[in-house]
Amino acid sequence: MSASKRFGYSMFTGALISGAFVGYESTKRQAAMAAAAASAHTREGTMLLVAYIALTVIIGLVLYVVTAAAAAKRQPQRRAARAPVRQRGYGGYR
Repeated sequence: MSASKRFGYSMFTGALISGAFVGYESTKRQAAMAAAAASAHTREGTMLLVAYIALTVIIGLVLYVVTAAAAAKRQPQRRAARAPVRQRGYGGYR
């Protein structure tokens, strides 16, 4: 798999995971989030959007690094082909 496909899949998976996490947190901790939004003079929607974007980027990059490391470990090391050795032509016994 190419690096650009791996990056795209990682970011998509990060978006799904962060969407589920932000959705869960917004329903379970609604009172705490409303208090934090009021003290910071922002809207709850803005806080959720920032959390979603930040988590998407962080989770996507972590997934990309992990999958790239796993792919590099799985792929065998490529060694340069050895140059053919030229036989010495000075005669004599071989």
